[in-house]
Order: sequence, then structure tokens, then C-alpha cells
Amino acid sequence: MVEILSPQANSGYDDGEEIIARGTISDREDTAARLDVTLIVDNGEPIEVTNDGSGSWRYVLPALDVGSYVLEAQVRDNAGGVGSDTVSFDVDPVDPPPTAQITSHEGGEEVPENTAITFQGVVADDNLSGLSVQWVSDKVADPLGESTPDFSGKVQLTVPGLPPDIHQIRLIAYDGEYSAESSVGIIVLEVNEPPDEPDIDLLPSQPITGDTLTFKLNHEGADPDGDDISYAISWTRDGDLVPELRGKRNVTPDFTARGQVWKVQVQAEDA
Repeated sequence: MVEILSPQANSGYDDGEEIIARGTISDREDTAARLDVTLIVDNGEPIEVTNDGSGSWRYVLPALDVGSYVLEAQVRDNAGGVGSDTVSFDVDPVDPPPTAQITSHEGGEEVPENTAITFQGVVADDNLSGLSVQWVSDKVADPLGESTPDFSGKVQLTVPGLPPDIHQIRLIAYDGEYSAESSVGIIVLEVNEPPDEPDIDLLPSQPITGDTLTFKLNHEGADPDGDDISYAISWTRDGDLVPELRGKRNVTPDFTARGQVWKVQVQAEDA
């Protein structure tokens, strides 16, 4: 007698998956080594299977197209007696995995912080409506958001901004069984907001010969980022910069003369 152990009755295999047929053989009069084993798939050409005499047999079936099949195993003894067993199985089409590709932005692109960023991509699947599409960053705990593909598979997501860092942005498409992803590196730059301009008065307001010129800082201003503020001071005489007075708060009388026009510029700078 012969028994098919695999494939099991009414089992299914994916298209392209290896199908291994195996089973056992026995006979009341003859030893297993004297038995011949033949396999037939859907009444096709008989396949002779090598019998190693152990009472078990195994054979890798040739590639089969998508469809339903009947496998018959026959065993023949020396007297010509034949035993058989049959089993039905299916070869099913494989649901191809989705694909995903980020089309914008390009890798290594630099983006200022607190700037809206629009990511674009293309996904593909045989069932776009059932596709889950998500955008994530390795520097942000929660997903950046989800997208719904249009009829052509295009997806888009706009985020209000990302924290300063080197972000690896991933577009992930999942069809419930398989997933695909695409990634791109984005550099988000920290933006340094300049401090407020200081408010100053030049003193004395009506200088005379021999006066020392200076200035009064009415309002120091503030830095939006909380940085420490320093001041760059420069003086001009009749419209020309006086280099030796750079950074000086006072102009002594030995630099001045009657009829000259003096101005001071105080520029706030953060650290």
C-alpha cells in the first residue's frame, strides 16, 4: 500500500512555492526495497520516484501554474499488484507586495526649523484603497501622519515643522500582509532669531568743543532664543568710519573738532 502524507488534502501553496510530495509504502509479501513508486499529477506523465528501501519516499514536484491539482501516488510490487492514493491541492496566486518611493524631498536637503515641509511619494499595490500609508521620522516618537493614495498612487503629507536634527524620513506602505518602505535623510537646521534693536540717545544732545561724546542705552532689547546679548559699537566722523573707536563707548575731545558730524551705531548681537 501507499499513503500520501504531503501535500495534505485540500491544502494550498503560493505560486512559485516549492511543493514536496512525500509518503510511505509497504507490502505484505515484499520488502519496501522491492517496491516501485510512481507519481502522477493531473493524469500527466508518470514520474518514477527513487525508493531508498526505508519505507518512505520523497519528491520535489516540478513548478506548477496557478490552479487545482490531483496528485496520485502508485506503488507496484514484484507480482504486478498496484496500490494507490490520491490527494487534491491548490496553487494560489501570490498577492504581490506593495511598493513605496519618496519623490520629494531629496536626500541631504536642509530645511529651517519651524518651516512647513511637504513630503511627496508614490505607492503601488493591486488594491490601493486597502493600503495603509504612514510617514515616520526616527527623531520623532509618534508617526508624522498618514496619507491616502490617489488613483495613481501619489501620496502627500505636510508637517508644520520638525525639531532641529538629522531626520531619517520613512514612507511605509502596508497591505495587511506585506510592507514596503522608502527613506530619505532631511537636515533640519536650528534658526537663530536676532535680538531686538537697542534704542539709544547720543550724549550730549548738543555737544560743544571739548565735550566727550557717549551714548545712553534706553532699551537693551531681548533675544527671542534667550541668548546672552553683547553690543557692537562703531563711530563715524563726517560719514567715515573711525576704526580706532570700534567698541568704545566714549569719544574723547582729542578725536573731535568744531563743525564735525558724529554718529554712533550700536548693534545688538547674540552669543
